[in-house]
Amino acid sequence: MATVTVRYIVDDVEASIDFYRRHLDFQEQMHPAPTFAMLTRGNLRLLLSAPSGQGGGGQSMPDGTPPVPGGWNRFSLEVPDLATTVESLRAAGVHFRNDIVTGVGGRQILLEDPSGNPVELFEPTRPESRAESGRESRGLQRQAAPPHTGMALSKGLPGVVGRDDEPGVPVDGDQQAVGKDRGPRPGAHDRRDPVLPGDDRRV
Repeated sequence: MATVTVRYIVDDVEASIDFYRRHLDFQEQMHPAPTFAMLTRGNLRLLLSAPSGQGGGGQSMPDGTPPVPGGWNRFSLEVPDLATTVESLRAAGVHFRNDIVTGVGGRQILLEDPSGNPVELFEPTRPESRAESGRESRGLQRQAAPPHTGMALSKGLPGVVGRDDEPGVPVDGDQQAVGKDRGPRPGAHDRRDPVLPGDDRRV
């Protein structure tokens, strides 16, 4: 799965590194300057930039407007037990903007980092809302349709794969390549009509 990169403007890079590492399980990948750091968590890469005149993500706009933290756009972190996670973070002094709310796909809450940037914690309540569900579906498709075969799942035929222009082939431990001469199948019978007595046909 591709890495997703998000940049947050922060007031204090050092304090932000400590917060994300201590409370949200991020790892520090690099911190080459006081105004910049890169953290990672799974497939998420978080860039932390402090406003400065040194260029980079914290540079002011051409009209002089400096970037500031805050707002409502955020990334979401999936957790298995939202209530327990929130209780633990509150005990550690983490500030939340709201209480747990329930939506159509799960339950969620917003916390704030030391600069006021929001981070959403999300507990899915439907199987299709889980982050793993999309990867599992793609994984099953790759297993059933290897790139070098050009094969795809046949509609309505569980356990059967085939090309659009060829019949499906059962998927089992003795599967043979599509299009090759397999010869007579074990137990196959001659489908020609039997020659009856008095019949002049020659076999």
